[in-house]
Amino acid sequence: VHARALTEAVTRSAEMNRILREAMVVSEAARGELWQYHNGVSSLVGIPFFKLSQTNVVAAPAVSPMSVGQSSLPLHVIDGWLPRFLAGQCVDQDDDAASPPLAQLMRDGSVERIIACPVHISGLREPVGHVAISYVRGWSPPDRDAAMSSLRAAAVRAGAVLAAYRESMQR
Repeated sequence: VHARALTEAVTRSAEMNRILREAMVVSEAARGELWQYHNGVSSLVGIPFFKLSQTNVVAAPAVSPMSVGQSSLPLHVIDGWLPRFLAGQCVDQDDDAASPPLAQLMRDGSVERIIACPVHISGLREPVGHVAISYVRGWSPPDRDAAMSSLRAAAVRAGAVLAAYRESMQR
C-alpha cells in the first residue's frame, strides 16, 4: 500500500509540474505554483480550510523557485482573493495593491504581479487550492487575457489530477 501511495504521489506531482510549466510558458511567467488549502492535517477532505501550503512550483531558467515548500500559512494571507475564488473567478494581483501579509510574501520573492485561479474538485463547493503564475520585477504578461485563459485551463486540469488522487486514496 505504501509503495502504491508513493508511486501515485510522485506521478501526481510530475503531472502537476507539467501543467504548471505549460501555463508558465504560455503566459511567459517567471514561476508557476500550486497551493493547496487544508486544516493542518488534510488537504483534500479537511473542511473547513484554515491554511494553505505550496505543494508544487516550477520556475523559468535563472529564476529562483523562491518559496518552494512554504507550508501551513494562514489562509488570511489571501483573504482578499477568497470571495472571488468562491465565485469561480481568477485574481490578477499587483504588488502595489496587495494587503500586508501578501505584500510581504510578494516582496520576499521579488514578485510584481500574481495571476491566480481557484482549483475545484467535483462535488466540493469550496476550492481546494489555487494555481498561480507570477511575474518578477522586469517581467510582465505580454497578453494578460491569454495568461488568464491559460491559467484557468491549468486550474481545471489540476483539479482533475487532485480528484483522481483523492479517489485513489479512498480505495
